[in-house]
Amino acid sequence: MTRRKPHSKRWKAAAIGLVVSSATLFVTWNDLYEGLESRTYDFWFRLRGPQTPNPVVVIAAFDNLAARELGDPPWSRERCARLIDFFRDAGARQVLLDLRMTSPDPTSAQHDERLRKSMSRAGNVLLPLIFDEVEQPGASPALLDQLPVHCEYLTPSRQSLNRVNHALLPYAPLLKASAGVGHINIYPERDGVVRRAPMIVDLDGKPYPSLGLQSVRMLTSDSETIRVEPNRFLFIDDSRISIDVGSEVLLNYAGGYRTFPYYSAFDILDGRIQPQKFKDKVVIVGSTAAQLSNFFPTPFTQVYPGVEIQATVIDNLLENRTIERAPRALNLLILLLIGPMLGLVLADQRPTYSWMYALTVAAAIAVTVFYFFTTRLIWIDVVRPLNALFWTYAIVLVYRLRLGEKETARTQSIIETVMQVSNIVGSSLEQSRLLDMFLDWITQMVNAEASSVLLFDDSRERLLFAAATGPRSETIRHYHLMVGEGIAGWVAQHGTPVISNNVSEDVRFKSEIGDEIDFQARSIICVPVQTKKGLLGVIEVINKKDGSPFTRDDQDLLVAFGNQAGVMLENARLYNLLEAKVELADQRLIETNQQLSVEKGKLEAIVRSMAEALIVLDASRQVVFSNPAAARILQCEGDELLIGRAASELIRQDDLLQGIEKAYELRTEITIKELRVDDDAVRIYSAHLAPVQEENLLEVAGVVVVFNDITELKELDRAKSDFVSFVSHEMRSPITAIKGFASTLLRKDMTDRNTQIEFLRIIAQECDRMTRLIASILDLSRIEAGRALELRYDQVNLVNMLESVVDRHRLYASGHEFSLSVDGSLTSVTADPDKLEQILINLVGNAVKYSPNGGAVKVEAHLQDGNAIVSISDHGIGIEQSQLGALFQRYRRIAGKETDRIVGTGLGLYLTRHLVVAHGGRIDAVSEPGIGSTFTFSIPVAHSIRDPGPGDKGTILD
Repeated sequence: MTRRKPHSKRWKAAAIGLVVSSATLFVTWNDLYEGLESRTYDFWFRLRGPQTPNPVVVIAAFDNLAARELGDPPWSRERCARLIDFFRDAGARQVLLDLRMTSPDPTSAQHDERLRKSMSRAGNVLLPLIFDEVEQPGASPALLDQLPVHCEYLTPSRQSLNRVNHALLPYAPLLKASAGVGHINIYPERDGVVRRAPMIVDLDGKPYPSLGLQSVRMLTSDSETIRVEPNRFLFIDDSRISIDVGSEVLLNYAGGYRTFPYYSAFDILDGRIQPQKFKDKVVIVGSTAAQLSNFFPTPFTQVYPGVEIQATVIDNLLENRTIERAPRALNLLILLLIGPMLGLVLADQRPTYSWMYALTVAAAIAVTVFYFFTTRLIWIDVVRPLNALFWTYAIVLVYRLRLGEKETARTQSIIETVMQVSNIVGSSLEQSRLLDMFLDWITQMVNAEASSVLLFDDSRERLLFAAATGPRSETIRHYHLMVGEGIAGWVAQHGTPVISNNVSEDVRFKSEIGDEIDFQARSIICVPVQTKKGLLGVIEVINKKDGSPFTRDDQDLLVAFGNQAGVMLENARLYNLLEAKVELADQRLIETNQQLSVEKGKLEAIVRSMAEALIVLDASRQVVFSNPAAARILQCEGDELLIGRAASELIRQDDLLQGIEKAYELRTEITIKELRVDDDAVRIYSAHLAPVQEENLLEVAGVVVVFNDITELKELDRAKSDFVSFVSHEMRSPITAIKGFASTLLRKDMTDRNTQIEFLRIIAQECDRMTRLIASILDLSRIEAGRALELRYDQVNLVNMLESVVDRHRLYASGHEFSLSVDGSLTSVTADPDKLEQILINLVGNAVKYSPNGGAVKVEAHLQDGNAIVSISDHGIGIEQSQLGALFQRYRRIAGKETDRIVGTGLGLYLTRHLVVAHGGRIDAVSEPGIGSTFTFSIPVAHSIRDPGPGDKGTILD
């Protein structure tokens, strides 16, 4: 016996949801979605808003006020000693110096001794360690081995994201006087935002705690050891702290910049701050001065000093409110459940209203995740569930619309068949003849061997054969069945249709009648004959002629026939019933068509908002649909004016017209890689042509053409080709010169000492020229790869460098007059000597290059607000105001008859700008055609001088 499975529509929708969730799991587990999830982490913070931090933690900062009042660094450590004495007298619980003190005080050794004594008397001062992948000057491995290791691994550390190779320790006398040390390493994520802080750094298999963790251990525990279960937990006595991969904690920021109580070191030293403000406090001393500190983006702000990150770590550990990421198994479970659950919900909903349910589920997910984030401090993945929710909604919606179309078509087919049966019913009022005609129609429609109609007798206890078709049909009319006897009796008793495709195994089947009339039944479908007054009897159909089983469609058809059979006794009710069914079918069709119209409108809105141009042609090559972008390409005032016009009338490009014809003829997709369109300016497009085929796949109903603007890509490709050609030329020239002069020097008759020295000087100059060219190319590759430029700061005599650059250009620019003017107050700057020289050579060289008729080249430098201001002016061809914006873009050169004759790559000013910005400066240009140009750049005079580390890399903000 075969029955239709209940709720199949729901389970199919749930299966769709499960497939979508599973696909989402595999497709979205990459860096892109991890980045999106990090953005949601920031969003939850901003949605939650600021919180009150632990009042125990305060910050004493060497800020801009201290830098202004105390002068340029390095500052005397005697001031740090005075601060420590002040905090000791004020009753501070602990003092953390978040300051680099890896070498002796450059001002006086007595200041180091003064600081050491203050630290010894205080007995509660902690100093920072700095770990790195590369060895730093001042590293003291021997001292590191003498440090007590306050951490121990409970299990072997096989995986850690924070393994380091070298340590930079505080100055040895200060280290011995400290109460403890801890690392201050910070590792921003790929987008530069600091969301985590490493609690443990591993060096040679030994775990070293962070400064914040060491502070909390000393504040809250008498234990000397922090137990570490790698990538899971930290234990301080009985307190447990959850850590992530790499022994990191997710920071729970209380707010933006200066969330913690904040005091300027200058105000403290000047006696402006009352000592009571530091009683029983944990004081973190660090730098927040703009020129001396590293600032990091956080979920709340783009400017957050490192000292406040250390304060946040201590606040989180003291309050035990670090953020814990939900287990991956929980995120996986949520992801795999969201699709099937939404599918079950949407399965029974009309497509018109299903979006409200999807939106409700999405809001519920967001509210739940926000609740756990703010109250339970658990961060749950939300991007992937919402992605799965969206795609489940979209696919189930399409599935429901297609199912609605099938149901509408099936209902319409049944109605048409019923209408034909109605014609039979209306053709006669004689019951026997009418039933015979009725069964002949049924047998033909179902392709059955035999059929019969059984009606209740007056007692409603027996079923009589009122009509029959097929073998032995006349004989069977003399038989009857009791209600409940056989399959027909069971249907009459329960009023439920039955399909039995193997009657020999059906316990309800009664074989005696078939045996007596010598007719073998293999499969039976039986449906009740219903009217509004109740059950009148049953219709029974036996054996399909082709031996196939009966289906649910056959059953539905027979049910409809059964309803019509009941109308034979109540003809008036027949028309009422039929009218109701037709009305219902029409209403469903109208609703479906309305929904299809709505979805079509949505699709058209999406297409019309596309940046890509799109036109759709019908079989006669006329436009039937387009979007505004296509109207712009085809130079038409509105896309509605394209409709109904022939492609040959609108399209002027022969290769595009030929491609359209090929798409029609070959019934395959065509791509035109380059298509020129002349408008106000020449634009280059690629065109993709896709044929729309009929169901029989023999004829093309139309062609869809999509245009993509590739003008910028072509310009970039051309510019790069010019760059390669230029570099090849620039490399060949010095190599040729070096080889020529070297070959001359190898000659035996070359004995003149002065000539040899001159030739060697020229060879050296050409080598320097090649070195600068290669350095520029390497810097360019770093910039294009998104990596920061490495700067090696040193004291540079700006006057000498300017004189050297000007003198160098005088040698080959005899037609120009050079003048140099330097403010007497400006002697030296702190900068990368090579990079600064490259900036000057590029700008002075440009002034010479773009004043081909000679003239004055003026170089000026002066000091202003702590910045060195350098300007280079020429009296050359000048630049149009409209083209100034392209000056500092890569591969972009100013177009013009005079500039086209000048060799260049379009990279000099692009690289110059990045070098200036990497120094913390800026560059501008003013120009007037025919008058000349002036380029002015500024860089800070002062920078901290040390070997480059993670904090010494120039940051480029385009």
